[in-house]
Amino acid sequence: MSRILNVLDQFPKNLFPPGQPVIITSEIEKCLAYVNTLKEKRQNSAARIGMILGEPCSSKTVLAYHLVNLSPIISNTGLPTILYFEIKRGITERALLQNIIRFFGEDPRDYKEDNTQFGLIDPVINLLTDNEINMIIFDESNRINEGVFEIIRQIFDRTSIIPLLLGTLDLLQVIDGKPQFESRVYNPETMSPLTDDEMVSTYLPELKIPRWRFNENTDKRLGIKIWLLVKPNLRKLQDLLDDARDAAQMKGDDWITEEHINIVIKTPGWRFNKTEKRKGRKINS
Repeated sequence: MSRILNVLDQFPKNLFPPGQPVIITSEIEKCLAYVNTLKEKRQNSAARIGMILGEPCSSKTVLAYHLVNLSPIISNTGLPTILYFEIKRGITERALLQNIIRFFGEDPRDYKEDNTQFGLIDPVINLLTDNEINMIIFDESNRINEGVFEIIRQIFDRTSIIPLLLGTLDLLQVIDGKPQFESRVYNPETMSPLTDDEMVSTYLPELKIPRWRFNENTDKRLGIKIWLLVKPNLRKLQDLLDDARDAAQMKGDDWITEEHINIVIKTPGWRFNKTEKRKGRKINS
């Protein structure tokens, strides 16, 4: 067998600032409890498909990273028991099956498949069970099409693996009218935006960005101002503070202050995060 991919390498490279640990908010804790309920249901022979919904950049992917990072490692493979895949736009069922096979260091061409779009499902099932996988997280699940739904359903029906679907609220519309799938989903959980209080008491003090330090007692007004500018998007919060760090550096200041925040928000196009700019999306200032 060739090299098995590192599960954590599947996550976006800019998910965290350098050296940033996962910030455990009340929303993360709520969703961890939901996942624990899914695991308990599986142990009691009442397994269900999980679903967590939230606005874009509301920490759903951070939750997935935390779950994978905490999952036990299987000694003979070096793999965690939880896998992560991002659903790409327009992905086909065959492409998803091939991606899962490649993850285990295998070549899909080595497996004989029939002429249906699900021809690789049997080797995928075997790889998942042989490697003792017990959960697969499918991020951006609102992009799922009919065929990919069928793949996830077959994995669920033929193994003890829990599929966990992460996506925007649009995911509810995607599964609407699919009784074979809807009936297998446990009550969807929602990841809500952080409250102003939790932002200034927990999130901003623990955020590790160069030239950023935050004291809940003395900087609360600034913290709420920053959060209201980008709420509910935590990615845009990080981008705003990254740009403010650059402004502080250009002025020769040691720490980010409200002055640097004001410099950034007066810049045309600041509301569009760096990811959108890198993807070349049209920006209207």
